[in-house]
Amino acid sequence: MMRTMLACLALVALAVAGCGDDDESLAEKTGRGIGKGATDLVKGMGTGIDEAMQVDVQLGPAMTEKGFAKTVSKSTGMSTDKKGIVVYLTSKDAHKGALRAKALNKDGLEIGRATVDVDFGADDAKYVTFGFDDEMDSALVAKYEIDLVK
Repeated sequence: MMRTMLACLALVALAVAGCGDDDESLAEKTGRGIGKGATDLVKGMGTGIDEAMQVDVQLGPAMTEKGFAKTVSKSTGMSTDKKGIVVYLTSKDAHKGALRAKALNKDGLEIGRATVDVDFGADDAKYVTFGFDDEMDSALVAKYEIDLVK
């Protein structure tokens, strides 16, 4: 993998070396080509990781009636020692209480749940992290549903 990446960077560098000002040395052209190739590679890897970390999260009816909405929803991945998801929630109205996230498999069956206490003001927004039991197999989760605890 590393050899392939280095070979690709070398090809990019050679291609770029043929372009540019006549006053510029081959070493400068090659260095710029390698730098740009490496930067693009890292940027692409970051984008791919961000996309892979996204999870399908739906808000339950009580959440939407209360004026909640969500934007970003991602797996916590390996950034914590507990399996979980992080969801950016916005609230139209104030709400203090518990939220429950249910992990559902492809058949819609619950395979995990997590509950967190929150305190939102009116027109508020924050990231909320839901931690699941270590026994839950995240690979089996098709989607998550978040709703108010009644």
